[in-house]
Amino acid sequence: METASAQHATPASAGAATGASRLRRWLRPFARAEAHEVPALLWSFAFFFCLLACNYLLKPIRDAFGILGGTRNIPWLYTGTFVAMLVLAPLYAFLAARVRRRVFVRTVFLFFGANLLAFWILFQVLPVSAQVQASRVFYIWHAVFNLFIVSVFWSSLAEVFSSDQGKRLFGFVAAGGTLGGLFGSALAGLAVARIGTTHLMLVPIAFLLGAIGCAQRLSAFAVRAGDTRAAAPLGGGALDGLRAVFRSPYLLGISAYLLFLTLSNTFLYQVQNHIYDTASSDTDVHTGWFASVNTWQQGGTLLVQALLAARLIRWLGIGLTLAIPCVLSMAGFGVLGVAPTLAAVTLAVAVLGASRYAVYTPAREPLFTVVPREDKYKAKGFIDTAVYRGGDVTNAWLYRLLGDAGLSLAAICFLTLPVGLAWIATGLFLGREQRRLAAAAARR
Repeated sequence: METASAQHATPASAGAATGASRLRRWLRPFARAEAHEVPALLWSFAFFFCLLACNYLLKPIRDAFGILGGTRNIPWLYTGTFVAMLVLAPLYAFLAARVRRRVFVRTVFLFFGANLLAFWILFQVLPVSAQVQASRVFYIWHAVFNLFIVSVFWSSLAEVFSSDQGKRLFGFVAAGGTLGGLFGSALAGLAVARIGTTHLMLVPIAFLLGAIGCAQRLSAFAVRAGDTRAAAPLGGGALDGLRAVFRSPYLLGISAYLLFLTLSNTFLYQVQNHIYDTASSDTDVHTGWFASVNTWQQGGTLLVQALLAARLIRWLGIGLTLAIPCVLSMAGFGVLGVAPTLAAVTLAVAVLGASRYAVYTPAREPLFTVVPREDKYKAKGFIDTAVYRGGDVTNAWLYRLLGDAGLSLAAICFLTLPVGLAWIATGLFLGREQRRLAAAAARR
């Protein structure tokens, strides 16, 4: 399979080459980038910084609104999110098939920015009695927003970078997102005390506009370097992503891994919300708490990314690296089974979140560098939206059913442990398949 690769970054002048070489030396401790890869790498870094700064400004609002509607109703929020995904995923694929990539990315982000402005106006004019329902709509909207923007981002990078480049460089790119998440979380924690939860909705719009600028530069860079596919629509139909997943054991394996991940995330999220709701009923307090936990989580992520992430893939390979979040999840739920306390759940959320972003993301995204171009958008979009949210809603109702059956919080935590073994096996399978597909592509 032909992929965008190092040839894309041929410098336009000797001055550009000199500047890129200096930047390469500066980046050497963090990423093994060649001089011709530096411009695309830095635009990707800035792109992800803007997106996750935006997302982590909104995430504590979303989580606080989830508690506002009652923790017992959270499975219904997951259900609403899943239904929204079923409606929007084919529309996403339809647009991706017919709209040039540069226009597609810009349109998606402008649409979400307009949504935020509309939500802010809505919360200004609605009476307090109606704001619980509006907060539920915002919760569902954010879940859709979160998955779509991240999926669009990584799909764009899977076209610009080859499999080898992805293994070397995606850890550094992910660190840009972590810095953005850390900045957004810290800013949310500071701002909510001064302007309140509702006015905080306006701040992320600036970062969406910044992301559009980075996306345009990255796309223009790819086109200038000879990736003419970057400007072309994908073609095909709206259900191509669904068909591709069910035709490919490899894509089914990625879907299975994601389902295991959603079980861990959803159960941990439910435990966290239960404990926070018991401790306080104030929405601004909840927003501040969630922002604080996100800040610690992103700080831990940045530390791991700076010291280990790229080296882990090089030392262990993708398969063993994908197994690390599984092992940590088993350990975290084991601790919560013994001591389901505020301190324990805060630590578990920070550690597991850090492993998810610092280890899982850089190891998982290279999986898509070895699939056809159409699958990088359509199949990946289907997996990152419908499969992800399908896992969320299934596991949210499973958690509620286990609680309704009389199981304690500790017992539910212990029940997740056997799932970790199947999760590890799936990660190892994906590592082997990725190596095989990359080798086959290199021979062509």
